[in-house]
Amino acid sequence: MRRRVLLAAALVAASLVVAACGDEKTDTYNAEGEKVVDRFQKDLRAAQAELQNQTEPEGVARGIEQMRSAFAEAADGLSRLDPPGDAKADHDKFVGQLRAFGPELDRFAKAVREQDSETIGEVQAVFTTRLKELQATADTLKGRLQE
Repeated sequence: MRRRVLLAAALVAASLVVAACGDEKTDTYNAEGEKVVDRFQKDLRAAQAELQNQTEPEGVARGIEQMRSAFAEAADGLSRLDPPGDAKADHDKFVGQLRAFGPELDRFAKAVREQDSETIGEVQAVFTTRLKELQATADTLKGRLQE
């Protein structure tokens, strides 16, 4: 269960790398965004390391909380960037979607601590849906930056 969640998060992190070229503003946005994504990937790897050998609910919950921090820090970092005008709406949507993981990951950590399998299943379903939405927005954003 926890490995599927981390794998999904890692796939999203990998997809966040924006590869586009254009004017100076776009190039600056891409360079700064890449720094945020690199940090996000590093933070997710740290969460994965925390989770890797955990067998107790408290340890698993701590790993999930590290994931939450990674999503929040990525959202904070990206929110400080100045996207090109035609990408601003998608950028803002993407940042909002990253932030939306916070409450669900909090709920997930709590459910793990309480060993509440029903809530764990619900959160996994929500997490999967949010990851798909995030991926779609990332793809749209990449497209706008390549125009």
